Amino acid sequence: MRVHSLEMQAFGPFAKRAIIDFDALSEGGIFLLNGETGAGKTSVLDGICYALYGSLPGVRLGTKSLRSDHAGADIVPEVTCVFSTSGRRFEVTRSPAWDRPSKRGKNGTTLAQAQSRLRELVDGVWVEKSTRNDEVSQALSDVLGLDREQFTKVAMLPQGAFAEFLRAKDKDREELLRKLFDTTDYAMTERILGERFAAAKLEAEEAERQQRTAIEQLMSDAIGTLFSPEGELSEADTQLLQDGAIDELGVSFENALETKREVLGRQREQADERLDSSRTVQETLSARVKRHAQFAELTELRKTHEAQAPEILRLLADLELDRVASGIGAYHQQVLDALETHRDAETVLKQSAQAGLSALTNQESEALGGQDAALFERAQLGGATAEDIQGLSNFATDAAQRATKQAAVIEAALPDEAELEATKKELTKLENGLRTQHAEQRIRAEATQKIREELPELEVASTSAEAVLASLPGLNEAVDRATERRESVIARDKALQAQLKVHGEFNEAQGHTLTLREGHQELFTLRLEQSAASLAAQLHAGEECLVCGSVEHPNPATVPEGELVSSGDLEQAQHAVELSQKKTERVAARLEAANTALAVLRDKVGELELGEAKAELDVATFALGQATALSATATRAALELDAAHKQLETLLEATARATTAIEVAQTKSEGAKERIIKLAENLAVLGGAGQDLRNRHTELGARAGILEKLVREATTLLGAQRAAMLAQQQWNRKLAEANIADTQAWEAQLLPALGREAAKTRTNAHEQQSVRISTLADAPETALARTEAELGIGTPSDEELSDAADTVNMALAARDEVLAADAVLSSYAGRLESGRNRLTELAREQGPVIEKFTTLKSMADLARGLGENRLKMTLSTYVLAARLEAVALAATQRLMLMSGQRYALVHDDTPRGNNKSGLGLQILDAWTGVRRDTQTLSGGESFMASLALALGLADVIQQQSGGIDIETLFVDEGFGSLDADTLEQVMDALEALRSGGRVIGVVSHVADMKQRIATRLNVHKGRNGSTVSMDITG
Repeated sequence: MRVHSLEMQAFGPFAKRAIIDFDALSEGGIFLLNGETGAGKTSVLDGICYALYGSLPGVRLGTKSLRSDHAGADIVPEVTCVFSTSGRRFEVTRSPAWDRPSKRGKNGTTLAQAQSRLRELVDGVWVEKSTRNDEVSQALSDVLGLDREQFTKVAMLPQGAFAEFLRAKDKDREELLRKLFDTTDYAMTERILGERFAAAKLEAEEAERQQRTAIEQLMSDAIGTLFSPEGELSEADTQLLQDGAIDELGVSFENALETKREVLGRQREQADERLDSSRTVQETLSARVKRHAQFAELTELRKTHEAQAPEILRLLADLELDRVASGIGAYHQQVLDALETHRDAETVLKQSAQAGLSALTNQESEALGGQDAALFERAQLGGATAEDIQGLSNFATDAAQRATKQAAVIEAALPDEAELEATKKELTKLENGLRTQHAEQRIRAEATQKIREELPELEVASTSAEAVLASLPGLNEAVDRATERRESVIARDKALQAQLKVHGEFNEAQGHTLTLREGHQELFTLRLEQSAASLAAQLHAGEECLVCGSVEHPNPATVPEGELVSSGDLEQAQHAVELSQKKTERVAARLEAANTALAVLRDKVGELELGEAKAELDVATFALGQATALSATATRAALELDAAHKQLETLLEATARATTAIEVAQTKSEGAKERIIKLAENLAVLGGAGQDLRNRHTELGARAGILEKLVREATTLLGAQRAAMLAQQQWNRKLAEANIADTQAWEAQLLPALGREAAKTRTNAHEQQSVRISTLADAPETALARTEAELGIGTPSDEELSDAADTVNMALAARDEVLAADAVLSSYAGRLESGRNRLTELAREQGPVIEKFTTLKSMADLARGLGENRLKMTLSTYVLAARLEAVALAATQRLMLMSGQRYALVHDDTPRGNNKSGLGLQILDAWTGVRRDTQTLSGGESFMASLALALGLADVIQQQSGGIDIETLFVDEGFGSLDADTLEQVMDALEALRSGGRVIGVVSHVADMKQRIATRLNVHKGRNGSTVSMDITG
């Protein structure tokens, strides 16, 4: 990945747009990022990181405000970076969230959300990829193949962080490695192995518990069944149990079971023989009891049967007569039903005749002849003949037809009558509407006249209002300017006080430093003056003088006691000077910041006094207050004028519409009057006296309905008369066929329902008694009982029967006891077989379970750093150790070049007691062949090792990320700790990084670096923000 250019605006210290052409800087291969402290060198790196990832690197990740405080209020903060990777060229632009000035208010702000845009150069044309923050971040992540943490460690090499990494403990080093190398899959493997091991352990424990339970159940069942009442195993079985020979123990139980069942088999045969013998005796006695009971029953039944015979014959004769009479009963019921239907039809006809006579019109009633009147009279009195009924039906038919025809004529005229009523209602509505519209027109005319009279006065007030409102924006701006000037004066006075205070501190610190320097110079001069005395102090008798070589020292130089200046005194004084100088520099930086702040405020307000600024604000505020008070009245006047114009326009439009509506309504009213007259003339011909057509139509329909009903009822009565006559004729024939004189004789021949059922019950019982007598008489048992009775053998006594039953019960109890014991053994045999099969199945199932448990325990312990894991490293730590080993190998290639083939970084995975291990680093010194701790390196050596480690880590991360080549690198501070030779070796190593067109940016304050690196990117700080410039060499 190569960075081509970077543009920053209102970002960090850069107020105006800063443009950096990295392609131009790359001409020299290595360029120096140079600038004063606080100028914004780090902000250049921040800009690249923010453009690519939307956030800042490292500890500055949580920084909220990225916008430059030096930029104008309406300048949008923005970073644009053009880069290329894998043969593709992209441009990403990001703007962080910031508070922009509100468009509606003069003093408010509105939060502008963060924005992003990604474009790709395709065939020489920039093609927009996305403008959504999340989509841009995802697309860049896919393109770069590195997350922010990896990129800042690979492309921006922070020496301080890697120096800490170099000297860190294993645990702290692991935290950084986990951020750079994803080990979540391996950590998940550790967790999954742990979970599966726990599950396998539970499964193994459960298998063992089930086997133990099965054995205990087998022992308990055997003791309770085979070895009762002793309640314990035999010595041989006990030994088998102790030896774990469960299968042999099961065979022993089966043998014992077989022996017991053989004994029970013999006992059952004996019990069955005794039971069969006792049951034979009992059955013989029971059969004799039954035979003699049947013989006694036969004798008693014959007596009763002969006594009931006469009565049964009489009942059979009565039932026969009843059967004949009941056979023709349905025909008699038909006669009764027909007579009832005739009576009902005659009653209905009476009512219909009365209603039909009432339904006749006066003309029809007056024209009614004597014969027709007699028909109605006989129909109402009852007893009318068929001829009378037919004549009445014919008369009613004619009258109904006449009423129906008249109703049809009137029905055709009903729409005209409805139209007449609707037209009358419409006319009434039109006349009422006209009266209302005329009244409303008068009201509108009065309102229109009133508004026209008020308009001139409203127009004058509105004109004045517009002038007041036009002055408000300028007055508001004047108040804002005056307020800002007053606040700036207050801030300037505070800044002046702060500057005077810091200036005093600076003078004091500078004076103290000068005093210390003078003291150091005095000590140095005195030290030179005392050099002879210092040499003399080292003289010893008989030893040569370092100056003259004489062994005699007759008059050595001396210094009074306590006045000799030592080298330690000079170093202490020099150290005090350096501390004071650093303090003075810090105060000088604060003084410069205070001077800058004061100068900015003086640029705004000069030497304006606070009283003058307050007076300006008071004048502007008073003018705004007056204009604001007048604006309320002015606004009302404008609103009232606008409302009046709108109201007048509305009234005029309404008046025009109402005039048209009145004309239309008057035309409709005249047409309605003419139509009413014409319809009334047409309907007068059909209407009755004082009766409308609809009522007349309803009356005729009702009259026709009554007469039609009279016709239907007359027809029904004729049918009922014919049905009654036919039913009576058929009944008379059925009586003659049954040889019954008349209806009265038929009724006498029928039996009551209860009597009929009682007679059937008696005769049926007598018949069943005959069958029972015949059955008993033919039975062999009855004949045998008769013979036994003749021989004097009677029914067995109760004592004989009781003794036989007791003998059977005793035999049954003895056999049941044997069967129960056999059932217990049969049940146990099934349980024994199931128990042995269960143990066999558990043994077969337990093998894979134990094997699985053993395998998973070994794997889980290995992944967790337990058991046979010699290195005591977890799986994820082991993976990180492999990555660290690769980093150490890559770093060694750089370090060997920098250190003249002396030093190499070596990965150390030696266990360290209970502490984390596997992520150690050591230095191998080729001069001594000894490994030693990284903390033993000097400052310069630590810098070389840290730089090599950073470069090696960058190489490994690039390989892990798919071989992405980082063509633009930035190396941060640390060069000041190197001597000239070492710096030369480090520069050679950096030069080696340039292979393949790679660009190296070095961030340094070291003056010697400016001489070595001619191509420079300079960052200049100033009161109005930082700027950049470039020194490009050919």
